[in-house]
Amino acid sequence: MEIDLVSLFLKSPELVFFIVLGVGYAVGNIRCGGFQVGPAAGVLLAGLCFGHFGFTGPMAFKDLGFILFIYSVGYRVGPRFFSAFKVDGLRYLVLCLVIVGSSVSTALILGERFDFRPSQRAGLLAGALTSTPTLVAAQDAVRSGLVPLPPDVNRESIAVDVAVSYAITYVFGMMGLMLLVRLLPALLRINLEEESQRYTQEHRLTSDEEEKPKYSGWSPVVRAYEISRDTVIGKSLHDLEFRERTHCVIPLIKRGSETFAPDSDTVLQVGDRISVFGFPDHHRTVAKLVGDEIAERDLLEIPVENVALTITSPRATGRRLNDLDIADRYGCIITRISRSAVDIPLNANLVLETGDTLQITGLRSRIDELAEKYGHVERDVQETDLLTFSFGIALGLFIGAISFKIANISVSVGTAGGLLFSGILVGWLRSLHPNFGRVPPAVRWIFLELGLMLLMAGIGLNAGKGLLEAIRAAGPQLLVAGAAVTTVPVLVGFLVGRFLLRMNLALLLGAITGAMTSTPALNLLSSAAKSSVPGLGYSGTYAFANIMLAIAGTILMLI
Repeated sequence: MEIDLVSLFLKSPELVFFIVLGVGYAVGNIRCGGFQVGPAAGVLLAGLCFGHFGFTGPMAFKDLGFILFIYSVGYRVGPRFFSAFKVDGLRYLVLCLVIVGSSVSTALILGERFDFRPSQRAGLLAGALTSTPTLVAAQDAVRSGLVPLPPDVNRESIAVDVAVSYAITYVFGMMGLMLLVRLLPALLRINLEEESQRYTQEHRLTSDEEEKPKYSGWSPVVRAYEISRDTVIGKSLHDLEFRERTHCVIPLIKRGSETFAPDSDTVLQVGDRISVFGFPDHHRTVAKLVGDEIAERDLLEIPVENVALTITSPRATGRRLNDLDIADRYGCIITRISRSAVDIPLNANLVLETGDTLQITGLRSRIDELAEKYGHVERDVQETDLLTFSFGIALGLFIGAISFKIANISVSVGTAGGLLFSGILVGWLRSLHPNFGRVPPAVRWIFLELGLMLLMAGIGLNAGKGLLEAIRAAGPQLLVAGAAVTTVPVLVGFLVGRFLLRMNLALLLGAITGAMTSTPALNLLSSAAKSSVPGLGYSGTYAFANIMLAIAGTILMLI
């Protein structure tokens, strides 16, 4: 039996599309030293290769990916977009404006120097900053009619021009930023580890090493003890500083036949039997402090669970983590905190923001009390609120279709702008009303990641035919310009952040990677700093950058 793969691929564009996704993911997962291309770049490269040989895919898939990706970006940054102004928001906003403004200016100046078309300038900016929202917004501005074109010009060819310029500059954009965040500290003799430690000391935060649990396993364990030491009898948990001294919590106390949940004011009495929750290595301290370990079934077989609590209440927003007294008051352990999907330092003096996610382990009943007061726990949620999801996308498409006449010029935010706005709105409303617009974390990841992959595959297949011709015509100039557009914003942002905004250098470099929406660069930076302090800077600029870079893509097409 013979199978003509070329004929099969030509007859089955759907087959080609999913082969591109699979091959792209495989390429993206390849590691060379510490470098990894990543799924988005891998799928784009695979699409370009298949597209170069004349294979196509159903463009409806790309359009669906565009809708899912842009809406999901807005939905993800929505919970933090408005609250980001409250904590150092102005400083991060200024830094983001400087970086985006300098990158747009550089793209315009070099575009003029090399006589690039507006479509090439937009693709140049998107690729040099590895910013998919910039690419999507620029292409949407063309396809939606927001950009006026002569009647004989094919809009699809202009959109392809954007994609080709993006593809040429993308790889250096990704590698160049990673190289810059590694070389800049070395050239300027900046010790990132010392800078991170200085920041934690200045803000009364404990270092990552102090906060990192010294335990042999991943999960906390429950053990039981009987109170017998004179040093603890008659003292409250607050006075004992039980949590600070042992790094453990007491979810239950059994006094005679009565079992109850303690709080920080509970006084320990002789003969009390306590259930203690903590990491294995920390239990040695508990035994020395309170008394011998015992085997009491009622105290050992307790319904402990590990959940993600999302901060939504004003009673938690803007307060220090230590002020919530979660360990002593609720008997729960916080094992991780993330902001904008990035882990940040787990510190008692960390100021919480709306949308922060706390990974918490404790009794189910106590977690419910905690969630009722401070936020929302998505526990075993499988269903997505498709009603809100569908109407949210419909709202975004409707907003994008609206145009206004100003001096005989049609003005519109475009489909990308409309979807971003509706996504931000729904995400923000969900942070205020947790039962509204429910999308479980795994589903959110699928919508965002699958949407991006479908979009990248479609862009690659569509742009593949013109790639070699574009490289021959303007490839070297685009590569040089791309390197400049990647480098200049980093240097300008560093100078402004260091000398005008007076930012800590580890925090500043993290904020720069956030303004350029580069998670790989952040991971490299955090590894070099041996700290998650750069993640605080990243999360500070990330929400602003997603919106600004999308707007920048549209502006470059209109200038």
